[in-house]
Order: sequence, then structure tokens, then C-alpha cells
Amino acid sequence: MAFITKYTLNKLCADIDLDFQTTVQDFENTVFNNSQIYYLLSSRQNLYLFVYASLLKDIGGFRTKYFQFLKPKEDRLFYVNDDSGKYKYHLSMDCPMMNNNFKDFVIPTIIRQSGVEAIMEFRNWWSAMGFSLRFVTQEITLEKIKEEIIAKYSQKYGPNIIGTEFQLYANIPNTGNLNIEDKFDFEEFKIELNQLIKEHDINFTDEHWRNFSKLSRLIHKDDSEIIEILVDKYDEIKIFDRFEYKFLKNKLLIADNLKSQILMLMQKYLRWNYEFSKIDFDIKTLNDFGLECCKNCERSS
Repeated sequence: MAFITKYTLNKLCADIDLDFQTTVQDFENTVFNNSQIYYLLSSRQNLYLFVYASLLKDIGGFRTKYFQFLKPKEDRLFYVNDDSGKYKYHLSMDCPMMNNNFKDFVIPTIIRQSGVEAIMEFRNWWSAMGFSLRFVTQEITLEKIKEEIIAKYSQKYGPNIIGTEFQLYANIPNTGNLNIEDKFDFEEFKIELNQLIKEHDINFTDEHWRNFSKLSRLIHKDDSEIIEILVDKYDEIKIFDRFEYKFLKNKLLIADNLKSQILMLMQKYLRWNYEFSKIDFDIKTLNDFGLECCKNCERSS
């Protein structure tokens, strides 16, 4: 008997990359019988929901048909601590680690953009200064840590190394509660879903704009990278001769917001439909997918 949190389920599905195109039939048979959602989302988003539903429906059958060992998580070079390693499963829903928030410190953007060597130098300096332990023991505040970073790196990277809106400390709420979908209302779900589809149709009125909306994830890139990709993709029509960048970026923002809401709604529906809170995952199958047992559960077993 083993359990995984919603966070682990989300990340596991995002990491699984299958070498085939999810068809509208695959989507309607496994995810949800609504082709509008399929054609609204990108191919990557449709694949994600297909994997999500398939793992909940029959993880053993999915393993048999599509098996691949997942590579260990790669360090994203985003946080102060190396966040590589395997996702965890739990042997008991009472495990306190299922209710722990994710906490870490974010490496300043300009340092992340300066490459691996700059990131590792920052991490080594951070470790030598003992900031993580000093913060936990309330020996130092976030504001004081920011002052130390500015004093250390402003000469190299400029005085704005930490902008006024930069969030140094990440505290992401846990998703260990497996029973939240007990109150799922299917009729309300359909109403919300149809409203989001309607909003998307209002903002993206023809085939060209609907295809443009599938680039919504670009909004999470820097402006220079967004511009470069759009110039390359729409070279023939010279898109920036026709539309201002501010207008196009706002379109991407609207698309990303709507699609993020649709994805979250679909995840919630799938967990309810396949009774996620009652699934007894096979330990060997989870191990095969690259997960490992939580250390606390391992010690307690």
C-alpha cells in the first residue's frame, strides 16, 4: 500500500514524455468527452492530461503499455538548495511529511541567467554564510539576507541585483490532503468549464488567434526570448508590424490564465472521477516509475 500527494502526481505526469501524439479519441476516451477542450489546449497540455488520467485509471496498465524509467529530477538551478532527486511516495496517509510545505530560497534572477558557474559560486557562498540555518533559528531576517546579497554582489551585477518585487523565500503550501475532492460538484464543474471555454472563444476569435493562444507558456519567459520566438514563428507575416508587443503579451497572459484554470479544473475532476484518495498504488510500480519511499515512512515501517 502506498500513497502519493497531488504535488507528486502533478510533477510525475509532467515528467513523463511519451513518443506519440494524443488524438482527440484518446482524449475523449480517457480524459473527458469534450473535444472543445482538446482543440483549445496545446498538444503538450493534452498529453499531460492523458498521462494524468491514465495513471489514475490504471497505473499498472499504463506501465505495461508505455513503460519507461523516469530519469531522476534534474536540478533546475532555481533554488539555493539542489532540488534534484526522486519524488516520494508514502506508506501511510498519517505520515507528517505529506503535510510539509516546500520551503527554499530563490537564487536572484541575474545570477541564474549568468550560468552554472555563477549559480554554484552563489550557492557555496550562501552555504559558507549559513543563511538557511540562521533564518530557521531566527538569527537573521530576510531583509538582512537581502542586504548581505547586495553588499556581496552589487559591484559585479549592479545595484538592482534584487528588485523590489523579488521573492527571496519560497514557501509553497503542501498538497498532502487527499480528500479535498470529496465535495466535488460535477454540475458546477461543467458550468465553470463551459464559462472558461466561452471566455477563450471571446478572446481568440478565429483559427489564427486560437493557434496563437497555444503559445501561452511563452508568458513565463523573458521579454527578449518571447520576441525572438514570435519573430521566428511569424516571420512571413511580420507580426510586430501588425501588432504591438504589449498587445501580444497581454494576449499570451490571457491565454495562460484561462488554460491554467482549465488544467486545474480538469485535474480536480480527474482526481474525483478516478477516486484518487482511495487509490492503493503498487509499490513496485511506483519504484519502476522512479519514485522512492519517504525516509520517514521507511524508518517507521
